[in-house]
Amino acid sequence: MIKKTKKTAAYRRVASRLKRLLGEGQVIEGSLSRVTAGSAAHWHLTRKVNGRTQTLYVPMSSVEEVRDWIRRWKEAKGLLKELGDC
Repeated sequence: MIKKTKKTAAYRRVASRLKRLLGEGQVIEGSLSRVTAGSAAHWHLTRKVNGRTQTLYVPMSSVEEVRDWIRRWKEAKGLLKELGDC
């Protein structure tokens, strides 16, 4: 039988936060950068796939959405680290 301790309560709390975060929407690892070519500016998502750098074009209409995906990834990564520490 598992005793309820502060450690298991902390684990459950972090796991609950992670579950809620992943339910909010998509996550993606990478970085978003603005690229200026001449007078036009556009956005790229850069990430590693199988050890190689992959760059994807991000339309202006999707930049905020992709920023949210990246923010959720960073937050999920931190929560996974917390789970490992529990």
